[in-house]
Amino acid sequence: MRNRLVTLALLAPVGFAVACAKQGPLPGQSDVPPPGYGEPETGYCTTAVKEGSTLLASKEDGWGVVLPGDAWELDCSNPERVSSKLSSDQGESLLFSVSLAEGMPEDERAHLDAIHARAKRVLPQAGARLAKPRFIVARASPSSDEKTVFVYQVMADTFERQKMVSYHGWSVVKNDRGSIFECHLNATSKKLLDWPDLLAKVLSSCIALK
Repeated sequence: MRNRLVTLALLAPVGFAVACAKQGPLPGQSDVPPPGYGEPETGYCTTAVKEGSTLLASKEDGWGVVLPGDAWELDCSNPERVSSKLSSDQGESLLFSVSLAEGMPEDERAHLDAIHARAKRVLPQAGARLAKPRFIVARASPSSDEKTVFVYQVMADTFERQKMVSYHGWSVVKNDRGSIFECHLNATSKKLLDWPDLLAKVLSSCIALK
């Protein structure tokens, strides 16, 4: 399985040039500590950098993912929620998290539907709204399994003023003990890329480890 992750790490990075900058969360973003907050922790994570990508995994909880870029700020102190951030000096960011999901459907599509309903309920409380929801069947590499990823855009006045776009993607992974985790990636950027497909490709690499 580690060889599989190394192979996935050869994926081309998203192309997110980074330089550390402190900024609070924007509407719809995860609550990920900004760079420079506290001391770096490894905790429940293991990481490795390969060809400009970061392999992030939890052997204890049985999941792994390949993230684009090699300058992620990690918070691995909480086994129920691992988070990381990649930021630029233009206020842009990639935010990733893996969270233990409780009280959610075990079926993958039903779980993603529940995430959709949850986002529609929660986003207005942050002054934002959900737009362009899509279910994308993606694979991280030609040899990897297909995985369904739910992606949507978050619309808010903050993003319009700053001429940014913000997309969120979700996938789910079930380890060999039956625990279910939600993998979440948010991209907030001024770059007009095909963010839904890029997020889907990354999140399809969030897999169970044997």
